[in-house]
Amino acid sequence: MVLGVGASRGCPASELAALVDDALSAAGAVREQVVLVASADVKADEPAILALAAALGVPTRFFPAHELAGVPVPTPSAIVAGHVGTPSVAEAAALLAAGERAPTDPVDAGEGRRGPGTGGPASATDAAPGDRHTTPGDRRAAPGDRLAAPARLVATKRRSAHATCAIATTAPARRSTADVAPARQVPTAPPAPERPDTPNEVPLP
Repeated sequence: MVLGVGASRGCPASELAALVDDALSAAGAVREQVVLVASADVKADEPAILALAAALGVPTRFFPAHELAGVPVPTPSAIVAGHVGTPSVAEAAALLAAGERAPTDPVDAGEGRRGPGTGGPASATDAAPGDRHTTPGDRRAAPGDRLAAPARLVATKRRSAHATCAIATTAPARRSTADVAPARQVPTAPPAPERPDTPNEVPLP
């Protein structure tokens, strides 16, 4: 899962962390499932965002406003657009960053982060140099970056006094039993009348 976050200048790190925990709980997820923290590039030096990524042990990903502005989101804000140049930061950043991840990545399928020696990076310090998705520290969107898989929000924008947060993934949505069509009942033909085995068993008129 990918966290998309926004924060006002000077936002307390504890406030952003509490908001993220609230969003994860609402999505039925835990911190260990988070693989990336994404935001707008103007927030690349925001202490609260950097502290969040460090606490989670994951890298960051930052996008320019014009890329975020091109992402359809359920809760755009004209106020945010006036300040940052995009109507969405948290939701758009989460969707963009999650979409860059390979659809077969097990962490996006709900297995969570993997530690050293288990086949995948668990934190910025475990990432291989030059890895496009897990480059340690400040990672800004590069020209030509494109979505590798469709992403969806599992938690729409949540807001606190100084921060916003949304969660996205590329894992397929789980189908509930209510979504499964009931099996069709195939009508059966009535049983054929029994035929007498011998002439002596012919029923009387």
